[in-house]
Amino acid sequence: MKDIAVMFFTLIVLIALETVPLAAQPHLTSTGLNLGLGFWNMGNEAGSFSYRRKGEREYFKTPGGGFRVSFTSRTSEKWTFELELSAFWQAEGESFTSDAGEESEKVDRKVVIPLLFGAQWDLLDLNSRSKIRPYLTGGGGPYWIADIKSVDEFDEPVDEIEGALKLGAYLGGGVTFLPLRNFGLNFNVRYHFVNFDIQNDVSGIEFGVGLNIMWGNFSSVN
Repeated sequence: MKDIAVMFFTLIVLIALETVPLAAQPHLTSTGLNLGLGFWNMGNEAGSFSYRRKGEREYFKTPGGGFRVSFTSRTSEKWTFELELSAFWQAEGESFTSDAGEESEKVDRKVVIPLLFGAQWDLLDLNSRSKIRPYLTGGGGPYWIADIKSVDEFDEPVDEIEGALKLGAYLGGGVTFLPLRNFGLNFNVRYHFVNFDIQNDVSGIEFGVGLNIMWGNFSSVN
């Protein structure tokens, strides 16, 4: 019953926000900061957590997840440019216990840190009073990729780190919900083409959700 009440109250608040009229003048801002979380299906593999145990052997795999920070600047009625720094990681490992009680563990971690330059194209006109604003997006930049392998075999730990810098690009789209002029919620999906190769073991779909903090006034120049 409590969960139903919370859901009902949330629905009422959203309806109330949607019915609040926006100012008559264009309400878009010129500058913004986005703080978000992302879930990246690296290598186009299943993006869910998995765990298996068979006898004395255990295996686990985590989905790719991380965070991102981006700075946006509107340059025209339709175009907004974006600079983004993010970090994602994924882990896969197994452990084994011998009959003598000795433990062996192996964990492979993949870390991806992209620095991306992109642009968003609004699907709605500047003067639209809608608080739900869909857009298309695309861009690219360098992806720093690190493979970190940790092996602890019978109390003899060994770590190996291999890193590489690859160029890539992304395409996608999203929706920004603006309950207030200087505050928004962002939902988006993108496909990353790391090394411009769909078969790359990092390339895949990313689902993101973020908080937009915006300021400044943007007005079209006739």
